[in-house]
Parts: sequence; C-alpha cells; structure tokens
Amino acid sequence: MESNVIRHAADLCPLLLVLALVACGSSDGDAQTSVAKPEIRVSDLSEGSYVVSIGDQENPTVGKYYAGADGNRLLIVEDETGQAKNVYRRNGAGAWRTAPAAKQNVNLQLLSNTKLVTSTLDVASLAGSYVTRLSNGAPALFSLTSGGDVVAGSTPCKLSGKATASTLPGTFNLNLSASGCGELPSVATGAIMVDSDYAPARFRIVTDDGTTIGTLLAFSE
Repeated sequence: MESNVIRHAADLCPLLLVLALVACGSSDGDAQTSVAKPEIRVSDLSEGSYVVSIGDQENPTVGKYYAGADGNRLLIVEDETGQAKNVYRRNGAGAWRTAPAAKQNVNLQLLSNTKLVTSTLDVASLAGSYVTRLSNGAPALFSLTSGGDVVAGSTPCKLSGKATASTLPGTFNLNLSASGCGELPSVATGAIMVDSDYAPARFRIVTDDGTTIGTLLAFSE
C-alpha cells in the first residue's frame, strides 16, 4: 500500500509542476499586455463659465468651459454644426475623463477664453413643458418638474431622469434615460446648461455614456 501511494505521488509531481509553470506564465502575460490609460490634460480656468477656442488659430474650434469652486470642470467641444463633439469632465482634483474615450494622451490648450455672466438659478425656475428635436428631426416631448424630475411626454421618444444642483455655474447635473430616441444613449449622465447663447431654446442638454454623446436643445412648449 505504501509503495502505491509513493508511486501515485511521484506521478502527480510532473503534472503539478506543469500547472505551476502555466500559472506563472499566465501572470507574466497579463502583466505584459496591460496598457496604461491615456493621460488627459486640459488648461485650467478659475471659477466661472466661458466661451473658449481650441486648436488652430486660423480655424479654431469653439467650446464652452464650466469651472466650479470645488475643482469640478466641464468642457464641451463643438463641431462645425454646433453639436457636442467631445466632452471633458473632471470631478474635484481627480483625473480628467473624456467622451468618446481617448485612445492616446491628450494635452488640450485653450487659445482664448471669454468669461460669461451667469445668474444663480434653482431647478424649480426651469419647471415646465418642453419640446426638443432629435438628430433625425423627430420631436420629443417632456416636462421638467419643480423637483427636477424629467417626465416623458406623448411622443415615441421617451426621456426621463433627474436634474439636481451643480457647482458649475449656469448648469444642473442630469441623469437621463432615453427610449426610442434614435442615437441618444439609453442611459447617460451630463448637464443642463442655461445660457442666452442657446436662445430661443430655454436650455441645452449634453449627456454621454462614456462613448456616445447626446446633444439637445429644449424649447418651451
């Protein structure tokens, strides 16, 4: 009996050795294939909201920059049609993140900035019924309650969510869900922006899910 146990143990030794080597090799492979996340740097501005320009001085890209006293930052870079092309966001002293996600390091330097005058608002001041148009031209009805609830209207596109106070001037935080709304992300976070530049719209909505950006202008119904 004892000799059989010894023989079985000897048979297992090579197998255990192979398994140990495979495990070690897998760990090394994972370490070798790990890739550092791209580093994102954006020019820092003092508290306030701004119109900014970025890129080539001969043909600059325009954007809106919002800076809170707590270190929160939001930069929306627009394309030639006025739609949000890139969203850069920072919470406090944390790292910047962007949507769509960056594939390489980003060092975004502002060419110019013009500070805007913003008034203090509460979400109740925006309560009412609104209509917006999707990228395909279809309308979407929704309402915003005095408590910040986004309630879907009767159109096929259903928008719902919650708006809350933000430390960024002229904005509110927004969690938004969309159903039957074309290219809009189904679940996204972002901001409501109240700005006279968007008149006759009452406010602008920009949200993203980390990949897809949604841009809407809300008109009082």
